[in-house]
Amino acid sequence: GCSRQEGRAGRVASPLAVLRAKQYKCESLEILEAFFLTLAGATVASIWGDIFHHPDDETVLDDTLACVRWMYRQMEYGCQKYPGFFTHHSLSFMQQDTADGKRRMHHAWQHILDQLCVVLKRDPRVRPDAFTDQFSAEQFAEVLFSLVLSAVIRQDFDPSAALEITRRTLY
Repeated sequence: GCSRQEGRAGRVASPLAVLRAKQYKCESLEILEAFFLTLAGATVASIWGDIFHHPDDETVLDDTLACVRWMYRQMEYGCQKYPGFFTHHSLSFMQQDTADGKRRMHHAWQHILDQLCVVLKRDPRVRPDAFTDQFSAEQFAEVLFSLVLSAVIRQDFDPSAALEITRRTLY
């Protein structure tokens, strides 16, 4: 049978009351967990926004090489200002089973990729035949962003290899 538990003031709580209290506690914990994950996701997105805020020098938005240099500087800045952010929070968010965290991370990264595509298409020095149906500006932006993320993991913020790849590919 059902065991009866003592409630407040020595009264015996009914099994239904005990079950409701347990459900309430469980629901409360789920609400707190969802709130925390939403807050954590918003914090991660905010940090990405701080790292890749609109550049003070707008000329980096018209020159791919200048933009790549700026991205590497910003990632170095992010590692200094937010130690452990990339390894402990940002990259692990992609592996967690939190849809909101993944959505926010994807949104932040997509914004960076979109802006990089704008720069690639705006850069007057890019050869007219640099991009094709088989190799688009979007694909090259993904390659460049992958190189930047790899630099963060290695903690090596020298953009020279990415700059040389860009020169050989685009100009």
